[in-house]
Amino acid sequence: MHTGKLRIVVFVIGLVALLSGAWLLTVPADGPAIAARQPAAAEAAPQPVQSASHQMQQTAAVRVQTSASLLGVGDTLVVTVTAANVESPLSAFQFDLTYNPSVLAYVGSEWGGFLESTGRAVACLDPIPAWGTVRLACASTGAEDGPTGGGVLAVLTFRTVSNGRSDLTPNNVLLPDTGRPPELQTATAEPASVSVCIPAGEVSISGPPTSTEGISVTFTATVNPVSGTASLPVTFTWQASGLETLVHYDALSDTATFTWTEAGPQVVTVTVANECGGVTASRVITIASACIPPQAVSLTAIPTGTTGSGVTFSASVSPTDGTTPVTYTWQASGQETITHRDGLSDTATFTWTEAGPQAVTVTVANECGGVTASQSINIEAAVQRIYLPLILRNAGGTQSAARPPLNRSLAYPLLALGLGMVLAGGGGRPFRRPRLPWQKIISIITLINLLAGLVPLPAAQTVRAVEEAARPPDIAPIPAPLTSVSPTAPLSTG
Repeated sequence: MHTGKLRIVVFVIGLVALLSGAWLLTVPADGPAIAARQPAAAEAAPQPVQSASHQMQQTAAVRVQTSASLLGVGDTLVVTVTAANVESPLSAFQFDLTYNPSVLAYVGSEWGGFLESTGRAVACLDPIPAWGTVRLACASTGAEDGPTGGGVLAVLTFRTVSNGRSDLTPNNVLLPDTGRPPELQTATAEPASVSVCIPAGEVSISGPPTSTEGISVTFTATVNPVSGTASLPVTFTWQASGLETLVHYDALSDTATFTWTEAGPQVVTVTVANECGGVTASRVITIASACIPPQAVSLTAIPTGTTGSGVTFSASVSPTDGTTPVTYTWQASGQETITHRDGLSDTATFTWTEAGPQAVTVTVANECGGVTASQSINIEAAVQRIYLPLILRNAGGTQSAARPPLNRSLAYPLLALGLGMVLAGGGGRPFRRPRLPWQKIISIITLINLLAGLVPLPAAQTVRAVEEAARPPDIAPIPAPLTSVSPTAPLSTG
């Protein structure tokens, strides 16, 4: 029973809901009954829509632009402040521009034309400078709408007073629109920065003018700014002939060490730079060879020599600190070349078989140079000394004989005198009787020795003289004694 009643109630409620929904579909959305019932709500309806549109607009920006990002001390900096992305009509602006007062000094400012671009009347407060900041503010009035979009708000002038860096940032930015009451537009700050530096006016390089292969050489570069102290950091770029480039980051001076393995002039260049720019300096150094070449060689020997006898030549090299070993190349007339590898002195011996002037040359060299010296020597024929017991006649007809020692010159006359006395005392009339052959031989020998004072004949010559004793001798006038005879002169006997 109860179940049946419940089903009837649900059916009725559902039917009412269906009829109500069908009726609502036939009624217009802006029907007069709703408008008449809620007039205030109909008038206020656009406000939420406007608010939603305002939330979707772009964020306005206040930008700072500088005339240069890098300046020297004493330069002028122009800073332009602009507004961008302004969606709501602008009625006024205000901002504080902050900067580094140790680098920049505020000079003055001018107003831009953005706020008055729609014809509104603009009134600006005097700039309010302080330590490191300046406040700028302007407002406009008029029936016209304020400007939108972007444009210049103000132009400021600064002077650089020292090296360093300064950020230029707009703070406390206010951008009200022309509403009643005005609403502040959200704005972002876009700062700028500027660097002020002292450039390096010049750079000087100090170092030795000369050096030697394999020896390390140190150079020093010093920065000389035009005024004050050059801005740091400073980059030193070193370049040297045939060597790798060196880059150092240092203060106002720097050093670099180079080692060359080749002799000759070498160039060292350093470039000094900071954020303001750079300067370059160069220096030339002469690198000498580590090898010391011979500068001179002296050649000594006796001035004359004889055939068949060795002559020794001596060579001495200067300077005494020359590089060793030294090669000596000896060349002599008619002789084979002799090569020695020695220290700072050397000798060579040559023997000539022919008489006459001869030349000797020595070339001295080490790995880095050499010198040559020559000397002439006169070679004479060797002299042979002989003693002759006979009278000789040369090609010119003169005669000479070798003089025996004094003791023999005295002994032979005494022997001859004694022999003559013996013969004389051998009989009553010795000089009248005929002489025997052996007596003639002895008499001839004795007479020759008495007159010439010569040494006795060698055995072979004595026999020959005995054989020729039978014939009468051919005795020529006795000349002066012969002291030396050339081996090439013809000999003749009487």
